[in-house]
Amino acid sequence: MNFIESLARKIFRDQTNIFWKNRNKCLKHEEDKFKLLYYVYLYKCKKVNRKLNSGIPISKNINKFIAPHGLSGIYVSKDAKIGSGCVIFHQVTIGSNNLEDSKSRGAPVIRK
Repeated sequence: MNFIESLARKIFRDQTNIFWKNRNKCLKHEEDKFKLLYYVYLYKCKKVNRKLNSGIPISKNINKFIAPHGLSGIYVSKDAKIGSGCVIFHQVTIGSNNLEDSKSRGAPVIRK
């Protein structure tokens, strides 16, 4: 592995850790009377999502999952449920079906 590859992996790993740390703090302050800290951590999570071109909602239904290549390009529906320890690779979309006339309506549930 050359220098550029190792640097890129470190950056993705750092951004992933920053996202999960701020997400946990955001959920912790969600019920506060004054939601200033909630909005600060929400902003930080959205900043990482923009930087990595990802879309991971701040939800209690989405537990910390393993992303070997970082969070780059991962999009998750706000209605999806992801268990702790699941592995999701880069450039994956976990969507949901909200069409009225669909036979299989709903969002996916992924468990370890």
